[in-house]
Amino acid sequence: MNHYLRNTDNETVVDAQTDSKKDFSVVVCIDTFGPMLLNVERGMAAIHMINEFTRVQELRGVYFEGGDVKRMTADEFLEVELKKTAAKYGLTYVTD
Repeated sequence: MNHYLRNTDNETVVDAQTDSKKDFSVVVCIDTFGPMLLNVERGMAAIHMINEFTRVQELRGVYFEGGDVKRMTADEFLEVELKKTAAKYGLTYVTD
């Protein structure tokens, strides 16, 4: 299954793909993330945004090291985590 975070122009900001019920990969698309970051007020807001998308990029490690692998499938975990980020930054969560 594919999980995406998309901006208001329907451009993909995050692309996550599950390989199985327990494994996945996540990519932050710099060509769409960069302009988002440039539109954020400099200072702490930009730092928080960078930290959030770094966390998204590292979700696979969070999943395995945090014990979530025992509680939910990779698809369930990605849905929960990506919806949190979508809500913070006005993005749309989409799957296919």
